[in-house]
Amino acid sequence: TAITGDVVFDKVTFSYGDKVIFSELSFRVPWRETTLMPIRPGMGRTTILKILTRVYAQHSGAIRYGETDSTDVDPWNIRRAIAIVSESLPLLGTTIFEAISYGRQSDRKKKAVALLDRIQQGERRDIVRMNIDEPIGELGRALSTAQKMQLMYARALLSDKPYLFIEDDL
Repeated sequence: TAITGDVVFDKVTFSYGDKVIFSELSFRVPWRETTLMPIRPGMGRTTILKILTRVYAQHSGAIRYGETDSTDVDPWNIRRAIAIVSESLPLLGTTIFEAISYGRQSDRKKKAVALLDRIQQGERRDIVRMNIDEPIGELGRALSTAQKMQLMYARALLSDKPYLFIEDDL
């Protein structure tokens, strides 16, 4: 079942051991809108993303996708609906194309090339421009931090998912 509607965090609390990461956190993420995480760095943004994708379970409060409680939604459906730009998520694959397209689907290559070119157009001259077929190294280790961020944005935009979360210190 496809997920539709706003994502709502309603008084969500999460603890790791005895340490409370956040308490009674509430916010709304509108359907089909890009959302900068409403949390300052170091206050649990990555944890929120992991709760949203059901990697972690919240300890109290409710999370809803539209009118449906998150516990009633298959985690795979959630992950199909959410694109995330975050340094905490690795780049997978052996080439730039694989890293931004989640695989080797050749039908997506033309769109991936155009998107990568567009992202790189506005970048500083000191960042080495990337080619869609070049290797990224294990988990992107052959890339600079700026190049990794470019690929994370390209991956999120190429996926065209209804929710786009950006964990970034803009």
